[in-house]
Order: sequence, then C-alpha cells, then structure tokens
Amino acid sequence: MWDSEDIDKSPRIQEAVQQFLKTENGRHLKIGALKNRYSKTVGHSYLSHGCFYCDAIFGDFYLKMDNFDSQNDPMNIRHIVKIDLGEMKEENPHWCYSENGEFCE
Repeated sequence: MWDSEDIDKSPRIQEAVQQFLKTENGRHLKIGALKNRYSKTVGHSYLSHGCFYCDAIFGDFYLKMDNFDSQNDPMNIRHIVKIDLGEMKEENPHWCYSENGEFCE
C-alpha cells in the first residue's frame, strides 16, 4: 500500500477505466483523478484515488478493504473487461517457521 505498484494504479487498468467511462453503462459514473495526494495517516504524498467532487484522498487502506470484500462476493462485480498486463512477477522471500531450525529450502 501507499505506493504506485498497486494493480489499480496500472496505466493499463486506468486506460480500461477511461474507456469504460465512455460507454453507455459507464458514462454516469464520476471517477476522481489518480494523482499524488498528501496523506496525514502516512505522513507523505503517494499516487492515490480521490473524490470526483472535492478531490479528497481515498486512502489505500479503505480501498484494499473494498477490494477484499468484492473478491469474496462475486455479485459485487459490475463490469468485466480483459486486460493484457504482460508478465507480472511478484518476488517475495520465502519464509516458514521451523522449531528445529531446518527450513524447507
């Protein structure tokens, strides 16, 4: 969170959103700009979503919670579009807890 690496900040996702907003189903939606905004919570600016009307920041924490909720309820999906994001690789170090100090790698 609090950086520009989230999938919702991908230029390809943003282009898909802009294209959807031009459709009959999407033209009534009011989507705020994606831009750097200052967050009092984290104490610095980051690429964020904001309110269409007042430009207030929509914090990443709350957007993550909405994302989790929508993933758990397929009925929340309102529009589906296929987007080629190219190769995506997430590198996370492997970790596990071992009482005897031997690890699986």
